[in-house]
Amino acid sequence: MVPDRFPVLVVPALFTATDDDLDHLAEYARAGGHLVLGPRTGYGDAEGLVRTERAPARLGAAAGTWFEETSTLPEQVPVTGTLTGSGTTLAEGLVLDGAEALATYDHPHLGRWAAVTTRPVGAGRITVVGTVPDQELAAALVRWLVPSPVGGWTTDASVTVAGSSTEAGRLHVVHNWGWAPAAAQPATPVTDLLTGEGYRPGESLPLGPWDVRILSSDS
Repeated sequence: MVPDRFPVLVVPALFTATDDDLDHLAEYARAGGHLVLGPRTGYGDAEGLVRTERAPARLGAAAGTWFEETSTLPEQVPVTGTLTGSGTTLAEGLVLDGAEALATYDHPHLGRWAAVTTRPVGAGRITVVGTVPDQELAAALVRWLVPSPVGGWTTDASVTVAGSSTEAGRLHVVHNWGWAPAAAQPATPVTDLLTGEGYRPGESLPLGPWDVRILSSDS
């Protein structure tokens, strides 16, 4: 994995991993990459057995955080800090051991722990996400990871954009994952393949609740 080509690497739920796998991730960060660890990463060994060392195994020291206590979440738990939104499904009680907290659980019991941490290591950085983020927290995290959109689109928090290259140009699938209307702004001219409408760079492309639009561009 080359940090110059892949400056941010998101590793969610890599439960079953060899020692070499985890060591490789740490070296990626030390070499200049931004490694993002999701819940349960480094928890199991190559056979899927729970590791005996402190979690996240082989990565905790470099990440500057660790956890011993986890909790299932029957409902969303808000988080506060640099990142906002809510944790869902699972909460790992991240203990700061050299890292800083980007988000902390807003909860009478879980509030003693961090939900998201980050720490420079070597020439790079390791960020640990100790919960399954809701759409707002996921969007806040991605915007913090990549302040300037690599794909050129800017969007509301509930909107995602996926793309693929074709012989004729590039396809863009824009999806609103929320109940409220939303919008996205392209960085290059795009055309809606269903309606034929064209949108200039920076022009607002509206989306209804749970709407999907498929567009094309020359690049």
